[in-house]
Amino acid sequence: MSLSQQAVAELRFAHERFNRSTQCLPETLWDFAPMPGMMTTSQQVAHCGRVIDWFMEGAFRQEGFDMNFQFPGSGVGRRQNSVSNEKRRPGMRR
Repeated sequence: MSLSQQAVAELRFAHERFNRSTQCLPETLWDFAPMPGMMTTSQQVAHCGRVIDWFMEGAFRQEGFDMNFQFPGSGVGRRQNSVSNEKRRPGMRR
C-alpha cells in the first residue's frame, strides 16, 4: 500500500469514527457549552471539520498553511445552528 493510500485509509477511518461519535448527539445538546464563553457542541463539531479542511488545504498547496484564523468566512465566533447542519456545510465531507 502506497503512502497516499495509507493516508486516505486513515482519513476514512477517522471520518467514520467521527461520524459515529457525533450522530448520537441529541438536538438538546447542540447549544450546550461547559462554561460561558466556551464552544458549544455544534461549534466543536464545526471546528473539527474546519481543522481537517485547513490541514488538507495547507498540506497540499504551495503557500503552505494559512495561519490567519480570523479570515472572513472562517466561522470564528459565529453560532452553529446544529450538528447536522454543520456536517452538511460546504467543505464538510460526509
